Amino acid sequence: MKWVDLHIHTTFSDGTLSPTQSLLRAKEHGIVVAAIADHDSIDGIDEALKAGKNLGIKVIPAVEVSASINRQSIHILGYNINYHDSAINDLLCEIRKSRIERAKKIIEKLNEHGVKIKFEDVLKYAKPHVLGRPHIAETLVELGVVKERLEAFKLYLGEDRPCFVPKIVPEPKDIVKAIKDAGGIPVLAHPCKLDNKNLIYEVINAKVQGLEVWHPFHDDKDVEFLKGLCKKYNLLMTGGSDSHGDVPKYPQIGKFKVRYEDVEEFLKFAGYEVED
Repeated sequence: MKWVDLHIHTTFSDGTLSPTQSLLRAKEHGIVVAAIADHDSIDGIDEALKAGKNLGIKVIPAVEVSASINRQSIHILGYNINYHDSAINDLLCEIRKSRIERAKKIIEKLNEHGVKIKFEDVLKYAKPHVLGRPHIAETLVELGVVKERLEAFKLYLGEDRPCFVPKIVPEPKDIVKAIKDAGGIPVLAHPCKLDNKNLIYEVINAKVQGLEVWHPFHDDKDVEFLKGLCKKYNLLMTGGSDSHGDVPKYPQIGKFKVRYEDVEEFLKFAGYEVED
């Protein structure tokens, strides 16, 4: 059986493995098509394409872009993008700048709650890549404030925790347009992780071309619901591990993978079929 993983994060955002390390692990688990989809960053794509060629894995250039509706965080995956496109590069640059400002506000809140942490401490884990909450969480582990990343989110950084700061990012329709303008295929990431499932329909109305049906946080009921939506709205189906590397209690490459035939229609549409 052939396997794929269309949602992998690397050290170019908040993962612990480089693109090459990620694809080596994918190869070990029989994955034939992979997408490196870092948060708001396309800087790891060149390395991924080179590694994929050497390993015999088809690599889809991708990115996971932050968006929001009414302060609710939404993630849009952009597959098969022209990652040299200037407009999408400019957009991602602006989002990364907003991430820096957000991180500084989170650090201020942590200090107000008696947690002694500096912005420079966090940059050891993020620079020159995309700065996010996981980097702050990793810093808190290093400083001995918490034992692991998950504890940092449970105590301080989660959306209902005292040091949370929402991202100021574009609306889905603007992200969808940017991905399409860059020749890409916009897909709503992990729809059933949304607290408000009605937002799925709003993102569909924003003209995404697919939904991420298979995801570690989707149960069988979620999968059937999303498959039904794809059929009703003529959307493509994708899936992946959403792996962030060797992070405890998070999905690992190869531990969750998707059957090739389940996403074959998407792979044909994107031009990444694998011959038998």
